[in-house]
Amino acid sequence: MREDRPRPESGLWKIRSGRHFVRAGKWGDQEGLWLCAPGREPKLIVEGEYSELLVTPDGNYLAAVRGPRRSALLRIDIRKKHVTKVETDNFDYPITLAPGSGKVHFQSYRAGQAEHLLLDPASGKLEVVKGEFEPLSHQNSRQLQPVAGSREYWAAIPDSEKKLTRVGRYDARAFRFKPLMEIPEIYFTSEKMWVDEAAQRIYLAYNGHLLRLPLAVDQKSSGK
Repeated sequence: MREDRPRPESGLWKIRSGRHFVRAGKWGDQEGLWLCAPGREPKLIVEGEYSELLVTPDGNYLAAVRGPRRSALLRIDIRKKHVTKVETDNFDYPITLAPGSGKVHFQSYRAGQAEHLLLDPASGKLEVVKGEFEPLSHQNSRQLQPVAGSREYWAAIPDSEKKLTRVGRYDARAFRFKPLMEIPEIYFTSEKMWVDEAAQRIYLAYNGHLLRLPLAVDQKSSGK
């Protein structure tokens, strides 16, 4: 199968559907979306050219962009093989998941103003939301790391103006970021760090090095 493979930094988690993976590309002479599993021939979901694939956590739905000009955002029922255009214009990237909800987050522009939207892939319902969304854009190689015993997630937001990175907890339901500590002089995003809560350490991939930093914060939060 000749496929349009996801970039290495995109991560396989975005295209996993149960024990299968959804791939965009050609099998034989047919272009489309394919349900793939090791040792088995791909099964066609729908025909056409697609990119920016994002499968929902339950593995039943898929958000994707259609065509070489990337002109339409679609929601696809994987089991029923049904494609529906999302009723939005001027959508923008990244297209990613809002952790804990199974909904798809993206941006759209109206009259020159950006607005953030949540898409329910099953119903097609769109919801305009407000808040802090930068941690959602950090979900490339992996999703945000959950905070133990909480509905929140660990996140890091770099600030180039103040020359530091803030580390804290992110509420992906209310889209609120609670900074807990600041790390000066280095810039990194959420997917570049991993928090070892038991050891009170942050492990950070930075400029080809693995750094270990103390997590010297009060972790009490109303999100538990």
